[in-house]
Amino acid sequence: MIRHEFPEALVEDWVEDTLADTNLAVRHGDTTIEGEPDKGCPQGGVLSPLLWFLVVNDRLEDLRKEGFLVYGYAE
Repeated sequence: MIRHEFPEALVEDWVEDTLADTNLAVRHGDTTIEGEPDKGCPQGGVLSPLLWFLVVNDRLEDLRKEGFLVYGYAE
C-alpha cells in the first residue's frame, strides 16, 4: 500500500485493525473447530475489495504485458 502512496496512518491503523484479531468457527453436526486465520481478508469487510485489488492488480498487469485480455472484479 505504501508503494501506491496510501497514507501511512491508514496502512498502520485501519488495515491492521481490519485484519487483526479475527476468529473463525466451522461447525459440522455436533463438532465445532475454532481458530484464527493466518491469511486472507474478511468476507464482506469494507477494505476487502481494496486489499484484493492491491494484491491481484500486479498479477493482472503481468498478464496484460504478455498479451492476455484480463479483467479483475471484486464485489
